[in-house]
Amino acid sequence: MLKRLKYFKAVAEYKHFRKASSALFISQPALSNQIKLLEDELGVELFTRNPRTILLTSSGKILYDYTQKIFSLKKEATNKIQTFALDDHSHYLNIGFSYFSGILSADIIRNLNEKELIKKNININELSNDLILDGLHKETLSFAFGYFHKNFILNSDISHESIYSDTSYIVTHKKNNITINDILSGSSNSLIFLKPNMDKEYLLRLNQFVKNSSIQIPKEITASSYENLYRLLEEMPSFSILPGIFFKKYPQNHLIIQDVKDPLLQSELLFLNKNQSYENIMEHISLNEFLHDRENNILNFYS
Repeated sequence: MLKRLKYFKAVAEYKHFRKASSALFISQPALSNQIKLLEDELGVELFTRNPRTILLTSSGKILYDYTQKIFSLKKEATNKIQTFALDDHSHYLNIGFSYFSGILSADIIRNLNEKELIKKNININELSNDLILDGLHKETLSFAFGYFHKNFILNSDISHESIYSDTSYIVTHKKNNITINDILSGSSNSLIFLKPNMDKEYLLRLNQFVKNSSIQIPKEITASSYENLYRLLEEMPSFSILPGIFFKKYPQNHLIIQDVKDPLLQSELLFLNKNQSYENIMEHISLNEFLHDRENNILNFYS
């Protein structure tokens, strides 16, 4: 129901199925079908279809008003839940990251563990910049990283260091007992993608895993379009756009697609030409073939 309301809201605001389907990244027939299912469920017509535009019926206007309230409450509830998750921080190392930035050096985990700065569990939170700033000020966030506006990192209470690119930073509050030097000292470019609520043991296994291979672990991140996908390709050596799938540059004009049903065990790699769509796979090779003759073959790591 919530997904159909999202589709309904887009059609109501764009007043055009083609424009709404483009914004939602779904096909126009699929969108029309979802709207029809919603109308059948409610037993009313929601739109008046004209040749050039689509207008809300009286019933549609009532539903649109409620839809606005529903999504506003959803946002409010999400923010409160995320803030609550940050409040119980006595047993957690709380790490925040902004959208499109679920990355962290594996060595950071090792360094913090050696300095006994990792507590019982790692709590990883995908938050808005405002919530990250609030968490740092309240000291419910240990540190955060992501793409931040210049005004954010210039905040007098925030320590920051550029990582990965000129637009991405790792940030912490100046009063925090974990400094940026603690976080970054000895770290390398072997990056892993974070998954929510990973415990200390799992992170240490990931650290060892990454040290013994060049393959990296995904956190699900959604790229809104192939244009964004290739923009990310230019900016980041690896990222994820589908559940359980992540992409890595190799060589310059190709992506590697890794299926990670169990990130610590065997996976498959697919080559995708940069100019082709996801469905048009150019070449398919197994992970074992790809890593053949490597000194630390990942397939032997857990054998």
